[in-house]
Order: sequence, then structure tokens, then C-alpha cells
Amino acid sequence: MLLQNRPSCQRLLQVCDQVLRIFEADGNAHGTRREARQRQFLLAAHMYADDNFQWLPSGTPDKPMPSNDDHLPVLSAVSSNSLFHYLRTDSVFYCPSFAEKLKQDTFIQRDAQGYGYVIGYNYHGGHINTPWPGFEQYGNIWVSPQKLTDPSSLVVLSDMNDWSYTEKRIWAPHTTRGPVLQTEPTGSRRTPADIGSAGGNLGLLDGSVSWKNIKLMRVYRGSQQWGNDGCIAMW
Repeated sequence: MLLQNRPSCQRLLQVCDQVLRIFEADGNAHGTRREARQRQFLLAAHMYADDNFQWLPSGTPDKPMPSNDDHLPVLSAVSSNSLFHYLRTDSVFYCPSFAEKLKQDTFIQRDAQGYGYVIGYNYHGGHINTPWPGFEQYGNIWVSPQKLTDPSSLVVLSDMNDWSYTEKRIWAPHTTRGPVLQTEPTGSRRTPADIGSAGGNLGLLDGSVSWKNIKLMRVYRGSQQWGNDGCIAMW
């Protein structure tokens, strides 16, 4: 989906922002608010690509980190600033489930120091060396969309059903108890599904956002270099 009419796109972002404010005032509209934020993010990514020969924002980390030391939940300062140019707000970068946790917990952001910012979503676009292979016991391969002209069904954004054996953390954005960020004991091999994750939203290159049940999700490499020692993600 190529967005050519810039005034209309900018107006659509403004309307999305107004609608999002209405949702945020309604405590019962949490799911719709999440979808609205993801749609705003996708629209901004489309507008960026329209200004950059159809290329999506990069998924590589901040320099001087190697370009292949990238992680799905981390967005570089360059990419976040580029998207902010269109969004004019940083609230869209944070999944509503984890927004306050990510903003207030300096320990989490310190983990990404030198790489960028933990945003509360997985950003799948603009990662080099695509497709990323499976690893260890997980053989699933995934393709990072690079341009708007890539297949429209490719995932650009997903909710953060992630975990790390090294960091001993599990993220589950949607459970019956609300969002859960849990520290695990050494040796634990639990996943978001094991702590009650119900699933998550997927934002595709065509701009659509839809819910996917955790039972239908697969496990993928979430850090290019590190396999089981890096980020592991479900979508």
C-alpha cells in the first residue's frame, strides 16, 4: 500500500490522534486503543517510506553497535526520531499495556543503552540479513520487510510476547491479570504462553492490525546474533 497524498495522510494522522484521545478517556476501550496506536505507527512508517524511496525505517541499532546486533523490541534513536517527525508524539512508541512501566523503569531502558530504546512492541521492519533463520529447537524463519513494495502480508509490528533466558524476563502484554513483566529463576524455560498470555496484535505492511491468539503463534529469533541467549519472540 503506497501513500501518495501527503495532505490526506497528515490529516489522517491527526484524526487517528483525536480518536486515540477519545479511546484513552474511555477505560473500556483498551483493546481498541492498542490497535489505534499500532495503526498510527504503521501510517507514520508508510509516510517515512514515501519520503525515502519506499524504504522503511531501519531496524538496526544505534552506532557504534554493529548493524547485525539488532533486537526486535529496540528502536534506534535515528529511527525513532524519524518516526516522531510524522507522529509529533512519543506515546505511539509505547504499547499501552507496558507504557508506564517502560517510561518509569530506568533499569529496562538502561539495558538498551547504546542500542536505542525499548519501545514495548517488536519492530520487524528494516532488519538486515533477512530472512532470519530458526535457532536451537525453534526452526521458524521470518522475513523482515524492507520496502513498501514488499509482500503486504509481512509483519511490521507485533505485541511484545517476548522473553530472554539471559535476562531472566518474560513479557506478556495481554493476560487475565493485565500486562505481566515477570522475572524468572535461573534455568527457567517458560514462555509468555506459560504465564497466561492470551495473544497479541499484529500490524502488517498493508496497514492492517488484527488480533492473533497465543495458541496460533510461533516462536522466532528476536535478536539476530544471539539465538537462545538473546530476545526470543512469539507472533
